[in-house]
Amino acid sequence: MKKIYTAFLFVCAISVGNAQKVYLKQSFDKPTFDGTTTFIADGDFYGPTNGGLAYSSAFSSPTPDSTQFTYIGTSASSIGVDSIVPDGNGGYALMLEKQSGASNAASLVRTALFDSVAAPTFLKISFDLTPGEFSASKAANSFYCTIGVLTDTMKSESSATTLNTRLALSPNGGATNIFRLRDPATPATMGVDSFTTGSKYTITYVLNNGDTSLYHTYQAPDGTLDSVLGGHWDAWITTSGGVSTKELSGRKIVNKSVPMQNIRFLVTNGPQVSYILDNVLVTDGAIATLPVSLSKFEANKINNTTATVSWTVANAVNVKQFEIAKSIDGASFKTIGTVSFGTAKSYSFTDASLTTGNSYYRLTTIDKNGSTHYSNVVAIVNKASGIAGLSLAPNLVRNTAVLSISSAKQDNIAVTVYDFAGRSVLQKTIGISAGNNRTSADFSSLKTGSYLLKVVSSDGSIQTARFEKL
Repeated sequence: MKKIYTAFLFVCAISVGNAQKVYLKQSFDKPTFDGTTTFIADGDFYGPTNGGLAYSSAFSSPTPDSTQFTYIGTSASSIGVDSIVPDGNGGYALMLEKQSGASNAASLVRTALFDSVAAPTFLKISFDLTPGEFSASKAANSFYCTIGVLTDTMKSESSATTLNTRLALSPNGGATNIFRLRDPATPATMGVDSFTTGSKYTITYVLNNGDTSLYHTYQAPDGTLDSVLGGHWDAWITTSGGVSTKELSGRKIVNKSVPMQNIRFLVTNGPQVSYILDNVLVTDGAIATLPVSLSKFEANKINNTTATVSWTVANAVNVKQFEIAKSIDGASFKTIGTVSFGTAKSYSFTDASLTTGNSYYRLTTIDKNGSTHYSNVVAIVNKASGIAGLSLAPNLVRNTAVLSISSAKQDNIAVTVYDFAGRSVLQKTIGISAGNNRTSADFSSLKTGSYLLKVVSSDGSIQTARFEKL
């Protein structure tokens, strides 16, 4: 049986420093009820005074674009009441309500372009929504968020020239006061969870209209980093208690050739129902930190002359190719191979020139714009004694971390931790086996700061790794 010697790399981060661009930001506070039906060109708007209510002309949100929303109304004055209502927190929100008529609608629309120079290829949209009561007689009623080149203020777009894609919130099979998110392009595709009406939820709608071979990474509502492939979209729901769930994942954009230039919120179909909308935010989803594209990077010794280097892509953003570099001293690296980036998640490269001693491997990720990102270094020991391939994950340690080390033989190694001043603050002897070893290391007794971990084998081989104690 051949022995496999493996070293591991875990996800780290690189800074890209992009500032988020805001296309639209709108809440509905500080209302004035003056009863006018005139649209005001500076971006504030009024609407029909059905039921004696009017729209606000004094929204408190900052205005990234002078137009903001450019239309609000109903398709017939007798069937809708679109009004400013209390939001329950001392402010106000907008209620879109449908009263009667199967073909009528109530909507809030921005027909102005998000970007007059070029349509965004990535959008992150969030808004607060409180669905009204559903009953069996209201089962057909839905709330839509539509993206595209919207030419009709009241229509639920389906045209191949105007609709990019849309998201729906719909009653769950006619069940009373239960709803789910839905992909209208495939109506049977519903979100994974059911939610009750009458409570406020935050909907996050993430769309990637870019290259269909590339993923775009975004900050998810639960605080993690997630990614969506070009030509697809994700949708999340966050409850009032702060619990976020990805309800729809990797859904296909309907018409990718249609630019993402404006947005519509629409209540249509079925009898009376209402939705309360607030805190609309549309951005380009840029984040200040992206993960390095690897969730795993390892080197396996196959025999005395051959090794395999393999890695798994976690989040690939505009990647062109990978370069594999090798060193015999851990300092001077030479490129020994190139692998093109594709749609796969896992990649490998065979080194058929494994030599006696330590072999160190590093992966370079090359972006389409020429930027390069280096992995950590992993190593293989190809001799009768010695250690190599030391790594510590994570390198930002709260209490414990996983120590990985490759050894040519069974051994007892001395592990010492030094603080920033070079003082020994922790010592321990660990027994290891030939091959790759993984063991948990407890650093809970250390103070916050920078440290150096030093490992020495019985034959004097030394490996080091740096880490930060949080």
